[in-house]
Amino acid sequence: MSNIAEIFDKVHEHFECKSEYISAFVKHKSREEWWFAGEITWLLDKMNVKFDREKEFLPKKYIDFRLDLDDGEHFIEMKALLDGPKPNLKKINDDYQRLIAWQQGYKWLWMIAYPYSKEQWQTWFSQTVGTFPRVQPIRITDFPLPEGQKCTIIVWRIS
Repeated sequence: MSNIAEIFDKVHEHFECKSEYISAFVKHKSREEWWFAGEITWLLDKMNVKFDREKEFLPKKYIDFRLDLDDGEHFIEMKALLDGPKPNLKKINDDYQRLIAWQQGYKWLWMIAYPYSKEQWQTWFSQTVGTFPRVQPIRITDFPLPEGQKCTIIVWRIS
């Protein structure tokens, strides 16, 4: 697999099939970031993507994923956001700052927000866009969770 867009599509499909798990996280107010990272690790391995996990990229600074794709290196920070972005602004900003400090490759912030819809995310982002001047929103998708809730997956490219 050599295309970041294809990888994102597979990540979305994978988590949509896990909606019952995510619904349990919502029910128990559990931000399971390590579970999401573990699932992405499994998926990248299954897809035969060459990658590193928890790669040191600056002294004592680690990136969640480093992918080696046909078009170069891709550095990805991943965030699981229980109750959406507003209560998690500091966590988002910490990863954003880490990525803008790095000058090489493609830089991405992937966020999984639950229970939070695509529309709620877009409203929040439009109100805070100035906080993240080097963000290019690339993709935002959501899928239903049991009990009428949503899970949203957001992909930002950091320039």
